[in-house]
Amino acid sequence: RGPLPGLPPQFIFGNMIQTGLLTRSQPLFKVLSQLQAQFGNVSQLWLGASRYIMVADANDVQHIFKYRQIYEQGDTQTEKLRLYLRDAYVCTKGEHNPLRCSH
Repeated sequence: RGPLPGLPPQFIFGNMIQTGLLTRSQPLFKVLSQLQAQFGNVSQLWLGASRYIMVADANDVQHIFKYRQIYEQGDTQTEKLRLYLRDAYVCTKGEHNPLRCSH
């Protein structure tokens, strides 16, 4: 709840230019590592007009999985996220996720 640390988004591109995802072809895992080092274990990243919240602390992740009915995203959000992270989001969607088959 409340504001999360992160880079302020730019019109249309969000943080894709600032982080080098668009201009320097930075791999996403490097960008996420840099954001964690700069902003801590919970931060936000804007990919275009979509806001994503990164959680890197094991205790926070455990809480999210324990109360997944509160945090789990719908299938529309999962399909949109697939453009950026491919199968990385499968673990939060359960065993019968259609993304599991998209290799």
